[in-house]
Amino acid sequence: MDSEEMDSKRKEGSSSSSPDGVDISLIRWMLSLTPSERLSRALQEMDAWFREHPESKLRPCAEDLQGPGRSSLMTCHGPLDLLGPVAGDRGYGDLIESSERIELEEGVDVRLLNLETRISMKEETGREKDRAVLPILRATLRERH
Repeated sequence: MDSEEMDSKRKEGSSSSSPDGVDISLIRWMLSLTPSERLSRALQEMDAWFREHPESKLRPCAEDLQGPGRSSLMTCHGPLDLLGPVAGDRGYGDLIESSERIELEEGVDVRLLNLETRISMKEETGREKDRAVLPILRATLRERH
């Protein structure tokens, strides 16, 4: 569904709104989508494209977002990196316990992997760029403890 279809759903929803103005039909439609479909539609709204293909502005689809690794995107709001399952095929559910909630500003919280887990994951991947940053991360961990 593109933005025109969403506008149509919003208009349809105006006749099926709750007493407090919540658009029930739009909510039902959004809940019928899979998480990757919702993400794909949000990325469409943000005019996202893969940074690796600046000349063609190749756009992601839902299938592109389901695999492992990183999707490096550019949006109308700036760069955005999305992570699928990472080192050892661990996904969000596996890593949430190893994360910390950080408040960027009032009302804007993000979750970041704790330093121990980031070090472990970089050791597991064994990529040159990950090995290069390990001494810095380990020194930071020592300073914190």
